[in-house]
Amino acid sequence: MRRPLLAGAAFLLTLIVVSCRDTNRDGAMSTGPRTPEGASFSVAPGTCTTLANLTSLVNQVFSYGGPNANSVLGKLNNLDKQLKKGKLAEAQDQARNTIDFIQKKAADGSLQAPPAMIQALINGILCYAGLADDTFLVFPSAVTQVITNSSPAGTAGAQLPPGAITTPTLITVTFLPPTGPSPLNTKLDKYPAYVVLSSSSPLAAPAVVGVCPSTSVPASVLARLRLGHQGSAGFEITPPADASFLNCPSSLVQSRAPGWLKALASLVLPRPLYAKMRAGGGVGGVATEFSPFGPVDPELRVSGGVGGTSTEFNRSPLGGSVNPFAPRKSPAAPSFTLTPGNASFTVVGGVCTAVEATVGSALEPQCRPGVTLKTFQGTVMQNVPVSWAVALGGGVVAPETPVSLACGTFGSTVATTTSTLGKAGVCWSVGATTGTNTVVATPSAGGDAPAGVTFSPANKTFTATALPIRVAGVGANLGNLAGNAVFSSGDLP
Repeated sequence: MRRPLLAGAAFLLTLIVVSCRDTNRDGAMSTGPRTPEGASFSVAPGTCTTLANLTSLVNQVFSYGGPNANSVLGKLNNLDKQLKKGKLAEAQDQARNTIDFIQKKAADGSLQAPPAMIQALINGILCYAGLADDTFLVFPSAVTQVITNSSPAGTAGAQLPPGAITTPTLITVTFLPPTGPSPLNTKLDKYPAYVVLSSSSPLAAPAVVGVCPSTSVPASVLARLRLGHQGSAGFEITPPADASFLNCPSSLVQSRAPGWLKALASLVLPRPLYAKMRAGGGVGGVATEFSPFGPVDPELRVSGGVGGTSTEFNRSPLGGSVNPFAPRKSPAAPSFTLTPGNASFTVVGGVCTAVEATVGSALEPQCRPGVTLKTFQGTVMQNVPVSWAVALGGGVVAPETPVSLACGTFGSTVATTTSTLGKAGVCWSVGATTGTNTVVATPSAGGDAPAGVTFSPANKTFTATALPIRVAGVGANLGNLAGNAVFSSGDLP
């Protein structure tokens, strides 16, 4: 009976000696944050524990004197020699190789030691080599397991549902400095902090990944952040999920939930659920694989060109904004000639002054509707689909070529994509009935806009006026007239 007691005492002593790691909330010992390449170490290699302590752990995890124990001890001795020679890179490669060996033996059932003891050995090797990864050896479980980083404590990690891990797996949580570059390849606005998760075996079921956004993120953006994921198939916006298992700063918790929602929740939710909502603040998403993650702003700004409200028009060469719906002044005509085409007075000095055209005819190129898609930080979004549909007036639209301004095939609907400047536009012929004509532009995901984005506003309506054909010099209104006939004064009754 004495030998098991001594072994247990030695194990407890070893856990105390390997003190460069914190214990995670679910019992697993975390191994500290990753030290960036070329950066100084928070724990000097070879100082947080001793080779003797690691040797003792190896003999407890593996059968004393067995081939596997001797193999690991040989790797550790080589690691120690590399450290003493100042060959840090070689020592760290040896540490990773040793941990990979331990993990494989745990996965095939060769190890009879308790998981905490195996984790302590892995932690000790990482720490001894100067590596600061948050690395966890996770075993299959019938309960939910939470794994979070150790510094800043609990600000990034994953929640693994039952069945997500089917074999003992090493999972690493690397919290990236908020001042460093983003690991996400997207034109969406990206905000720190970022986290990289990796595992030695693939997930068997989706997990929830979460990260606390930096306190430097503007309050106006926090409430709409989503978790971006740089997966094997490219960037994606993950389906939203509850990340209240994180320990985010209280200021983020308050900002992530809109004021009206917090007030409503306090009235209608049971106290435990309301407390949970207030304890959150993390940006969470559902992921089927581990990779880099980080908060992104999924909302894109949709602005309109001529054809929208008066404030969106180009300024008049004479100064001031031109109101397209002000009463139109007809130009003086030297004869009674009537041409039912575009009215040249809608463009002055190359600037659209009134979005209108004679019934059945096209707007001048300067007066055509257009939209521009950008992020809220101003990044142009290219190749984003924009559909156009005639809503009122019975007119027709056609795709507009960005450079030549040539028109494609006309119809009641048309599909375009944004250019290298983030713009899309259409040619527009108003209908055969006088009065208000409208066209609606609706952007959708595609190109630089991944699935899951939203648009502000969701669509944009453009308005033009179809004018009746008038006889210059007489003032008679001939009403709605189709065709391209030219009338002289002798043709009038």
